[in-house]
Amino acid sequence: MLSTLVISGLLLGMVQLLVGVGIGLWVSARRPTRQPNNHDLEQAREVAEQLRDLTAGLSDAARKQGDKLREAGAILASQSLVLSRPAADLPLTELVTGVLREMIDANQRLQDKLTSTELELEEQSLELAEHLHLAMTDALTGLPNRRALEDHLRIRMDAWRKHKTPFSLIMLDVDHFKRFNDTYGHSAGDEVLRTIAGSLRDALRQHDVVTRYGGEEFSIVLPHTTLDSALAAVSKAIRAVRDTPVIVNNRPVPVTASLGVASLLASERVEDLLERADAALYAAKHNGRDRAWLHDGSQSQPIDETAPRMAELEPLANLDPDLEHVCNDLRSSLSEFLSSAEAESQVGN
Repeated sequence: MLSTLVISGLLLGMVQLLVGVGIGLWVSARRPTRQPNNHDLEQAREVAEQLRDLTAGLSDAARKQGDKLREAGAILASQSLVLSRPAADLPLTELVTGVLREMIDANQRLQDKLTSTELELEEQSLELAEHLHLAMTDALTGLPNRRALEDHLRIRMDAWRKHKTPFSLIMLDVDHFKRFNDTYGHSAGDEVLRTIAGSLRDALRQHDVVTRYGGEEFSIVLPHTTLDSALAAVSKAIRAVRDTPVIVNNRPVPVTASLGVASLLASERVEDLLERADAALYAAKHNGRDRAWLHDGSQSQPIDETAPRMAELEPLANLDPDLEHVCNDLRSSLSEFLSSAEAESQVGN
């Protein structure tokens, strides 16, 4: 019984050590030297899931085997004490005692190897998870990237097919970002993107997924959201960008964004939803920027015609300080006037 247990433990330990070495070699070999394509990323994700299952199973087996070996060690130790009395005239007893001592030593070595292997497997599993996380994260903003967006949209589509759970998609583009970069520099532009990313995360619901789609464009997945209820998120997002604190050369610089929103329709593909949200975004940019449009499945239309139109006043650059101060005052007055007009209109209705 004890010998069988020890032998099976040794075999398990050897298997785990070999698997650990194999995973280590796989991780080092798979470290990307260039950006993986979508097919490569999908394969890597599937392999990583299988390896995670394997390492979890082996770690559990190692723990169980370690428990059994500890029990066996206790039995061996107790028997060794019984047989450790002088036995010069009992050669068979002396032989059994020697075998027991060897088994105790082997048992301890095996437990040490199992513990080491289990820790190594856990570390390598964490390393795999970290590689996948980096592949799905935008380095500049820390937001999920476009690949992660595709994953989230796939999850939402599955929920729609199974339970008819609605969801919406917002596409957001920072207005005149190229001009901003040319005027203030790319470092300032990067800081704007990082700040906007944080502002959007803070403004929206915890389960809304804000991603960086590419360049100055962001996307927002709104789970459990119809087109009507998505309008509240649109309002929060556009105001979050307007209120983003951007200071360049100790002066505040206004930043705005254009938004397009669409909700999934029956029998629609993800590609169709993306195309409609993008069409609404294009309409918002084409019609003055700093505003949001929606696509209802047949056409794009404006969402909030009374919103302050700040984008027509371009980011100020190379102006006389006094003139810049006057323009900033004018901008603030215009914003307050339009906000008051919007409030009075709502009261009148």
